[in-house]
Amino acid sequence: MKIKTYSIIAFSFLLIYANTVAADTITVDNNGNENYTSIQQAVNNSVDGDTIIVNKGTYIENIDIDKKLAIISKSGNPEDTIIQALHPYDHIFHVTANNVTIKGFGLKNSSSGSGIYLDSVQYNTVANNHLQANGIGIYLWGAAKNNILINNTASDNSWSGIRLSPDDSELASNNTLINNTMVNNKYNFEIYTGYENASVMTI
Repeated sequence: MKIKTYSIIAFSFLLIYANTVAADTITVDNNGNENYTSIQQAVNNSVDGDTIIVNKGTYIENIDIDKKLAIISKSGNPEDTIIQALHPYDHIFHVTANNVTIKGFGLKNSSSGSGIYLDSVQYNTVANNHLQANGIGIYLWGAAKNNILINNTASDNSWSGIRLSPDDSELASNNTLINNTMVNNKYNFEIYTGYENASVMTI
């Protein structure tokens, strides 16, 4: 019995080690000088825990994120690393995974969608982005909990700069908003409190 027990422990350790070393840094450049030319390609070929670094440029795409990833502009400047919606009726970033970081992008022209749509997810960080001329800048939907929105600017969005909206059964709660700037949106902050939304805001 001891031999079997030790074998299981060793096998478990190998699995943990394999998952740890699998994390990598992936680079994107629309000029073809890095690993991928589109952010969605990088996401599709990533694994949980990877970091995707995006070089300066304008990227025209809508991106679905279903893995634990950090997606960060190399310059850190949202004015020179821009993502425009390929399909203006769709979200630019549609996040369906927990523990995602999106940092340092200019997100534009999702006229009927959102710059960033957090779809009932938790422990995500959205930082230093400029969300402009979308339907909604950042949309926290359903059971979006324990997310951090910090140092973002939402401007000229046709509906909301930041919107928190629970669905019929789940509450968006315990989200922290710090130092976000709202300019010329129809509604700067749109927060549904009728469902006992317990979001924590520090602005």
